[in-house]
Amino acid sequence: MKIGEGPELPVKELPDPGPTTFRNFLRWVGPGIILGSLATGGYEGQYAPWICSLPGGINTMWLCTVGLILSGLMFTAASRYTIATGETFFRGACRIKPGWLWGPVAFIALYLVFLWPAWVALAGASFATLFGGNVVHWTWALTAVGYLILLFSKYVYRIVEAFMTIVMILTSVAVVVFTVAAGPNIWGQAAFGFFLGWLVQNPYAVTVPVLGGAAAMVGNHVFQQLSPVCHSGFYTLQMREKGYGMSSYFGHVTGLAYKPEEIAVHGYTFNHKDVKEIEKWKRWLKINRWEVWLVYVLWGCFIFTFLYCLSGLILLEAGQKVPAAQIPVTIGKGFGAKYGTIVGQFFYFTVGLSFYDAVIGVSDSISRAFAEVVWALSKRARSRSYRFWYYAFLTFLVIVYVILTPYKQPTELWLLGMASIGVAGIVLFPILYYLTERLLPEELRAKGLYGAIEKAGLIISFILSCTVGVYWLWQTLVDLMK
Repeated sequence: MKIGEGPELPVKELPDPGPTTFRNFLRWVGPGIILGSLATGGYEGQYAPWICSLPGGINTMWLCTVGLILSGLMFTAASRYTIATGETFFRGACRIKPGWLWGPVAFIALYLVFLWPAWVALAGASFATLFGGNVVHWTWALTAVGYLILLFSKYVYRIVEAFMTIVMILTSVAVVVFTVAAGPNIWGQAAFGFFLGWLVQNPYAVTVPVLGGAAAMVGNHVFQQLSPVCHSGFYTLQMREKGYGMSSYFGHVTGLAYKPEEIAVHGYTFNHKDVKEIEKWKRWLKINRWEVWLVYVLWGCFIFTFLYCLSGLILLEAGQKVPAAQIPVTIGKGFGAKYGTIVGQFFYFTVGLSFYDAVIGVSDSISRAFAEVVWALSKRARSRSYRFWYYAFLTFLVIVYVILTPYKQPTELWLLGMASIGVAGIVLFPILYYLTERLLPEELRAKGLYGAIEKAGLIISFILSCTVGVYWLWQTLVDLMK
């Protein structure tokens, strides 16, 4: 079957996902855990609780809820393309005319968001606080360990999934402390802010003492969850490794000590006119939606953000004014003083892991995205293995991390990086919509009530990028020029 530019998709049988039972659902859980663990980072553990430590800040968190709902719709939309073809978002972008343009644009837009490895330094700072020592040395050591893990694991995906699962479980245990420490009044404030805050609080009325002002706060709440298709693009990379749908016909990225597996330059598809195949297709969609909404959105994003925000309200109630960068340290010291040193140290450890998982997860995903685009567009590149390009870019990333670690990230660069998240969606949302609603056959496009909501979510996300995203970048630039 021919879709867009590039090789045709050979028709094969759609693998059977099994019944839509909870036990079988657990068999396919993995990509949602990886992305859910990645989602627990700077915004959830630092920025959001800091906002909630400001008067009225909790009542802006409904914007985060909106962003999460739109993010979930984006994930399920991107998933349809990968289940139907086995191709990732980045490979699919190379099929949109002109293919030489949109694949690289999608990759560059993603990479610029993660250009400065701030999460690596945050992980180093957490472990230095816990164990003592130099932050830079800790950061270098953690980077090296992550690199070696990816370099010598038998199957890269399996080690990433196992590590992220451990991080998610340990972080879940750590945030229980917030649940214990917060009383009914704080729980009530948080619930109101996340769901009904828009009734009482204009987000632009909250004073935010940082460059970028209120627009930065609104942009962060919405676009940190949308992460302009970056995370949904990452999700399709991990889906293929897990074997969702037609992805089961692809090989896997192996460590250097093992033989490289063959990864096709094109995807595959199935007979979408066959009733039995469509029945399997619908089961794949249902299983994937469970993973997206239950594992990624609810567990990985909403619950963690909500519980971290309880800590911000606790600081507000205590009258403590803490800079955003000091939020994790302050929380750790506070809980350590109240519940014992071990509790405080355990918190530092899990915070460090939640930042460190980005060293492994983000580096892995960006390297896969690079390999996807190079593999799709360059015949010359295909004279080497897919794995070669994956490790080539991974090595480049590690070198960049090592070089930049001793330098403090300029506030201006951080602000511009954050603001670019919203604007990047102007290009990336239409690519995702075109992949799922134009390139795919009619039978595999969004259907029914859920399909209508999914398409509306993509359109709304695009409009937000063109309005809030542009305004956020503009206000940031104005503030930087003062």
